[in-house]
Amino acid sequence: LLLFTHSEHHIPQLKALVKRRGAKALEAREASLEQTPLQVACAEGQHDLAAWLLQQGASLGARDKHLWTCLHCAAARLDGIAQ
Repeated sequence: LLLFTHSEHHIPQLKALVKRRGAKALEAREASLEQTPLQVACAEGQHDLAAWLLQQGASLGARDKHLWTCLHCAAARLDGIAQ
């Protein structure tokens, strides 16, 4: 599921999965950092996807294994930390 977040070409497939699986898909975790799709979208600078995930009910407060939220992920990208 989270692989779809890394490429704009796969966003339609990600949206279809979220619509089909609902909240379960929004809570899915990527293996290495245990990030949600929203955290990955923020870290990758996928603004439109992040907004859409929020509209679908993604949690702003979900934390990864380093206790980062999506706000931390977005801020790290702006700082160049996440590159």
